[in-house]
Amino acid sequence: MAKGPENPYRVIYSGRIRQRVRTLGAEAVRLGIGQEFVDALKVVTQKLASEPVEWGDPQYRLHVMGLLNCHRLYSIFHVSYAVDEDRRIVYLKGIEPRSGHPLADL
Repeated sequence: MAKGPENPYRVIYSGRIRQRVRTLGAEAVRLGIGQEFVDALKVVTQKLASEPVEWGDPQYRLHVMGLLNCHRLYSIFHVSYAVDEDRRIVYLKGIEPRSGHPLADL
């Protein structure tokens, strides 16, 4: 299967993660750092959809499930996710503010 923007990965977020992103986004706006939050989230989403294996740091592989577990520190976020390379699916497992960031205590 071809790679690249013409054949992106599908990124799957759980309801819990969607709610967490909404909560963090609302707090970022309240703190006056909404644009920083939005810009970082756009890059994370784009990288997960276009090059998740290359972008992240592999942690371990679940061979039976066909998943590569990765994480990445980017801008204000620590992102953890699993990649199904054959089916071109990314499962977002977590997205949290980096330690020391104003959103980290939320």
